[in-house]
Amino acid sequence: MSTPQQPGSGGPGQNGPWMDQPPQPANGWQPGGAPPQGPGGQNPQGWQQPQPGGQPPQHDGQQPQSPYGQSAAFAAQGPQGPAQPGPGQPNAFPGQPAGPQGQPGPGQPNAFPGQPAGPQGQPGPGQPNAFPGQGTAFAAPGAAFPGGLQTGSATKPKSRKLAIIIGSIVLALIIGTVIAIVLAAGGSDQAKAKKTVTDYLTAVSEGNASKAKDYLSNSLDDTSLLTDDVLKDSLSRAPISNIVVSDAAQGPTNYEFDVPATYTIGDKDVSTTFEVDFFSKKPVIATSSYLSLSSFDGVTVTVNGTAPSSTSPYVFPGDYKVSTDHQYLTINGSDMQAYDPADGYVSGSDLELAVSDAGVQMFRQKVISEAQACLASTKIDPGCGAKLADLDDGSQIKEDSVHRTQDAENAAKLQSVTPEPGITTPTVIKADYYDLGKMDITASCGKDGNWSNCELYGFGSGSGMYFGSPSIDLNDPDLKVVWG
Repeated sequence: MSTPQQPGSGGPGQNGPWMDQPPQPANGWQPGGAPPQGPGGQNPQGWQQPQPGGQPPQHDGQQPQSPYGQSAAFAAQGPQGPAQPGPGQPNAFPGQPAGPQGQPGPGQPNAFPGQPAGPQGQPGPGQPNAFPGQGTAFAAPGAAFPGGLQTGSATKPKSRKLAIIIGSIVLALIIGTVIAIVLAAGGSDQAKAKKTVTDYLTAVSEGNASKAKDYLSNSLDDTSLLTDDVLKDSLSRAPISNIVVSDAAQGPTNYEFDVPATYTIGDKDVSTTFEVDFFSKKPVIATSSYLSLSSFDGVTVTVNGTAPSSTSPYVFPGDYKVSTDHQYLTINGSDMQAYDPADGYVSGSDLELAVSDAGVQMFRQKVISEAQACLASTKIDPGCGAKLADLDDGSQIKEDSVHRTQDAENAAKLQSVTPEPGITTPTVIKADYYDLGKMDITASCGKDGNWSNCELYGFGSGSGMYFGSPSIDLNDPDLKVVWG
């Protein structure tokens, strides 16, 4: 690198960068001190004793010149920072090895690159502290050294800017990590709740019962109908389409969310709200329907071809056909429609358990046979719940004198008797006494052995004018008729 020469300075090798230098307490000239010593204890050529009043030394009768014609200035010296050379510490420049605590290396006091060095602590021949013929400039703290080095606090703004940049990067990384964790976890609870309902209804509409069941609470008592077969049978009559799930809303607690949804099932549009709970590790749907089958208690029934484990089985949204394989019973009425889970339970009030054709035929055969036997009997108590009561006037009925008949109208009633399942016990089928028709009865009546023919009249059950109320317990292997 070429170095600008000071006007009036020496020849090659005598010029270096001109810059303000920190005070030179050791090798450079000092105000009020002795001039620097050259080899042999001689003052370097061109150096003069400083003049009274603090004037800089004269060089060959001229004022020392700064680069480009500027006069060198003596800068006021304040307290020196760590980067300033202390007493007896010559200034070191870039490229030169430093001694202890920033001092120039041996033989290189205040040296410039390419300059020969004198004995340790002394400037080279003819080169004390600066360019020959030039006064030494004393720089204020913070002045720049060759190569861009600075002293004092000049680097603080850059350090502060670097710290801000690093802090911003770290903060961005933290925010990005948090977002990534949230996204990996499926987003907010509101988003999870909405997704849970969407995935549930989609699984139901596709007939995937095992997947749909996984979104429901595991505390459901009877899940025997949450199967692929039951669901697919439902979808064959009532497919689910047009599913639209809205954003979730906070429920009564921080662990509950209400998720509105609409869909079409069969030919009916449904608008409902699902409750999604976060009480466990994963969100679950707490809104489910169950079928009320209590009216069929004791009867083996099937729902879409599958037998439930109880009278309150849970079901997916859909259409459910309840039937029974019982030989003497049947179920009449429309299917149970569990279209809106928010309804909770689906009543079986539209369904009717009835005696099957086979059951009616069996009942009639047994009941009519026994009733006809009773009609033919001349006994006061022929059975069939048709025992004659005592006469009001105190007369008696002579045994084996009773004759029972039915006119055509009542005989037709007997022949067409139709049983019904019992209300409390549906497996016991029965008919009321008046369903069998009334009887006409004559007998021998008298007192004290005086007998005469009489026609008997009575009203209601127990009068003897009617048969009793027949019933048959279908769980009885003998299917015996019981007259009540």
